[in-house]
Amino acid sequence: LATSSAKGAVGDTESLWSDIEARYSTSGAGASSTPGAADLEAAYTVDTTYTRLRSTAAGAIGSWRRTVDRGASVGGFGEAATKLHGRVLNAFNAATQGCGGGSRRAARREELELYLNGAI
Repeated sequence: LATSSAKGAVGDTESLWSDIEARYSTSGAGASSTPGAADLEAAYTVDTTYTRLRSTAAGAIGSWRRTVDRGASVGGFGEAATKLHGRVLNAFNAATQGCGGGSRRAARREELELYLNGAI
């Protein structure tokens, strides 16, 4: 099992606001004034879903890691890891489907997948 950092375990508020500021900048072509409630709700849903699912995955991965640290093997690890990977990404897709195909959703999904690939 790979080691992972705690980065991203909590919603990345600074990144969220940077994304919002970039999208709704008052300068440049195509800029709009302020984010609407739907945009803010979508960003919130994406971030809270990411945080919740990453935390769930970290719990399972931590349990496997503790088992290995005790010198034991994780029975059925390959199948369990594959199921966890698929279940977490499918849950993210389902929970954020109504949030549009924005860059924040894609970025958070990629972060989640990179975390899973690195930690498993």
